[in-house]
Amino acid sequence: AAAAMNIALKTILEPGDKVIAVKPYFMEYNSYAANHGGRIEAADCDDTFNPDLGSLEKLLDRSTAAIILNSPNNPSGAVYSAETLRRLADLLGRKSAELGRRIYIVSDEPYRKIVYDGLRVPSVMEAYPHTLVCSSYSKELSIPGERIGWLAVSPRAEDCENLINGCILCNRISGYVNAPALMQRVVGRLQGESVDISLYREKRGKICAILERAGYEFMKPAGTFYVFPKAPGGDDVAFVKALQEERILTVPGSGFGLPGYFRIAFCVEDRVIENSAEGFARVREKFRKP
Repeated sequence: AAAAMNIALKTILEPGDKVIAVKPYFMEYNSYAANHGGRIEAADCDDTFNPDLGSLEKLLDRSTAAIILNSPNNPSGAVYSAETLRRLADLLGRKSAELGRRIYIVSDEPYRKIVYDGLRVPSVMEAYPHTLVCSSYSKELSIPGERIGWLAVSPRAEDCENLINGCILCNRISGYVNAPALMQRVVGRLQGESVDISLYREKRGKICAILERAGYEFMKPAGTFYVFPKAPGGDDVAFVKALQEERILTVPGSGFGLPGYFRIAFCVEDRVIENSAEGFARVREKFRKP
């Protein structure tokens, strides 16, 4: 999806344009925007990690070219609700008219098929016409080494044909290499398929049980293979370093624009999750407030 994101942004950005991301967000977005003369500004999220639309609206101005959405979200595991997307679409339609500039949504969706409990991920493209969707087979088919992704433009976008032609041109001049013909045929035959989600669901259950027993505060992820607990004591960097001493590798929330949290990836062998229980408990106790 990284190539698709770069192509989408190269197509729609002018030098100095603003791109709004929603905390917590994948920090490579900063580079994707900067690669093409843009800059990222971050809007806040609410307590369910859905976009805080009041915060986002304050960032909208005549320099705003696009909003990046990532649902299911890395690192929080949140899935943005249909109501949130509807309200966002209404906001962008109103502000585009007010500012005299079309504002796009670039929807980064590599985790779309990794969701739990029968959840359906609401479609950004259905909610808002001026949407470009970027995705990858790395997560849903578990073939990250193949580096195969795709980019789609909403047929309801008023400038759909120009966007498609722009993306084709930007793909060529950016130097991205097309996937080998064999793997293109493979993924073509696997449309509608995904990895065995039940395996991730079981791993989610194991890590959530460990965190709950140890007294961590967290939201059970609705999708992805990440969980994003609060860092006891509030210093996420210090907490992550303490976990490293227990041979537990996590990522501080500061690396996603949201200090005070840390990300755990549970796409590992079951024994790795199970063996982390005592370490998580010891570090939680170390940072417990007196």
